[in-house]
Amino acid sequence: MITWSNEYCVNINDIDEEHQELITLINNLENAYKAWQNKLVDHSLFRWYFNEFTMVRLVSN
Repeated sequence: MITWSNEYCVNINDIDEEHQELITLINNLENAYKAWQNKLVDHSLFRWYFNEFTMVRLVSN
């Protein structure tokens, strides 16, 4: 995550506002990526366990 700091200011309001918005967009993208990554891991684990369970059940019959 990037936190806006006054050291990033160029003292031109329009540019500083655009930079702040860019940092917000980057942070939003990072959050969305982390959420997607977590969902992918959860789904992958579920599928792996489900497939293992199904295979054991089929072999047992």
